[in-house]
Amino acid sequence: MCSCRQHKHTSNRQCAGLPDLTICDPTQAGLCLNQTCSSACAIRQMLHCNCPSEDDNHCYLCCGNTQNPCQPAHVYRPNGERWEREACRRCHDLPDGVPCDDKSDRRICLNKKCTANACLNQPEGAYCDLRKTRLCVDSDCRDPCREHSSMLTTCECDGQKSRCELCCYDFRSKQCESAFRKYGIRNKDGRPVARIGLSCNRKQEQCNMYGRCASSALRPFWPMVAFACVAYALLCFR
Repeated sequence: MCSCRQHKHTSNRQCAGLPDLTICDPTQAGLCLNQTCSSACAIRQMLHCNCPSEDDNHCYLCCGNTQNPCQPAHVYRPNGERWEREACRRCHDLPDGVPCDDKSDRRICLNKKCTANACLNQPEGAYCDLRKTRLCVDSDCRDPCREHSSMLTTCECDGQKSRCELCCYDFRSKQCESAFRKYGIRNKDGRPVARIGLSCNRKQEQCNMYGRCASSALRPFWPMVAFACVAYALLCFR
């Protein structure tokens, strides 16, 4: 079932004296037909609807009716191109990671699309924009430091204690410190934002999901392994 709605037409004066299929409303893919500015959906005997995909629904005008599922409509422009929001069109010529929507700073260009799903398959703490200021936090591309204060930006702590956590640089104090301990910034579980995959020592070992360097995360287990080996040897030689 298509959850559709009729798109309101703009003033008919926009199409006065213009030939059919002239673009009269670029924001809603309006085309002139019989001197009336109509939605491209209406011209195809369909209604404007919300696409199942958030990215499609953001970038394209979606059409559907009781017989046709809601999907991005095709061939809206006289030159045969599919109508697309201007913010999304810019991504065809921009590299991945560049912000693409003035209304939502969480949308970036990715694979030629203006998407809010840049963190779909990324670990927590991975960079998700070209400027390396926004990270994947709670599956969303965000800048937690700047959200907390306009005087903060994302940085990478040098100290072993905070290296595997989100750190914020304060432009006033010129210090890069733990976002959790200094500013109380945390993920939805109330824990520090982990920088999974970040190189954390000279051996090029990486931070794990627990917010620890891989080598330090293994150290507590070595005494247990050694004790087990000694105990096993004593049992064997009794």
